[in-house]
Amino acid sequence: MRSLAGEPAELGIDVLSQIVPELVDAALFHRIAPVLHAFLDPGGQVQDPEQRDRLTAAYDEQVIRHVATISAVATVGRVCRSVGTAWAVLKGPVLAEVSWPRPELRTYYDLDILIPAASLPAVLAGLLGAGCTVPPQPWRGMRRHRVAQLTVRLPSGVLCDLHWELLAQGTERKAFRFSTPALLARSEVRALGSTTAPVLASDDAFVHTCVHASLAGATRLVWFADIALLARSTSNWTGVVEAARSARAGLVTAAMLHRAGSVLDPRCPPPVRAALTGRSAWGSVLGRLDDTRPVEQAFGRRGSGRLLYAATRASTVESMTTAVRAAVPAARWLLRTPPPGPDQHGWPEPSDRRAAEDLARTAAGSSV
Repeated sequence: MRSLAGEPAELGIDVLSQIVPELVDAALFHRIAPVLHAFLDPGGQVQDPEQRDRLTAAYDEQVIRHVATISAVATVGRVCRSVGTAWAVLKGPVLAEVSWPRPELRTYYDLDILIPAASLPAVLAGLLGAGCTVPPQPWRGMRRHRVAQLTVRLPSGVLCDLHWELLAQGTERKAFRFSTPALLARSEVRALGSTTAPVLASDDAFVHTCVHASLAGATRLVWFADIALLARSTSNWTGVVEAARSARAGLVTAAMLHRAGSVLDPRCPPPVRAALTGRSAWGSVLGRLDDTRPVEQAFGRRGSGRLLYAATRASTVESMTTAVRAAVPAARWLLRTPPPGPDQHGWPEPSDRRAAEDLARTAAGSSV
């Protein structure tokens, strides 16, 4: 990973001579297999043909996926412009093009688009008219948990998540403060491969990347490469601090910057972290967790601390409360005990297209 930033990076001769399956498994889990392929393959260091083929396949698949996704961005952009709505591309393809030295090295799997809730019915209708389809989704569970996104499949096969809130889960939106109209108003147009598209402003994108990594459990190296690379290109730390405070994400942003330090030095001035957190007992807990269980050791370990990272909120009290509430279902999962009551994530609707249209109308109506 340090080779991404042009830093000295060497592997021992035992690793160079034989890439063991466990290392490739870990690279795939951390979503850095294309990085490992690019780092090792030019010199032909991977001797095991099976592991070499696995790394090559991961690299080739991401090259194809990125080209298809950039084409999908252009398709979605045409639809959004035709209905006259603001929109912005999020996460994977933006990070790949803007922050990473080579876009095909950044593994991601789908396209995320932010649009106003009021525009969702028109955008969905436009995409369906352009040949997109609606894959099966857990509609009942999505309504129960107030999930603010739905997925469409473009004719190319690319999956596109339409977000009308930056954070999909209702419980997460209560903890943080992101305004879709404000985010879209501050968006900026950037070149993404062969096209251009609006993306989140750099300060908003930085905070969102940190919040996303934390809510997902802070267990994959690729997310911390994102954060470190974004931090290295940041000159306006005052803007980052203001954006984090506005979103109630100061503690999360500081915690993710600290954890990123085990991957790449984010070169974040110490006063910035202090401005983000103040004196936080929860931040100290996460700092000790980073020291004993760094992110690169998360693969294959249940004790990775993901519950504590995912529970991090604006304060120590909120974080502790969230962690306690999450502990019971987490323990039930570990014990393989099914939760009481009926399944909440079935596929009850006979028509996924009709269910998507109903959800779009509901979302648009609630935004008025």
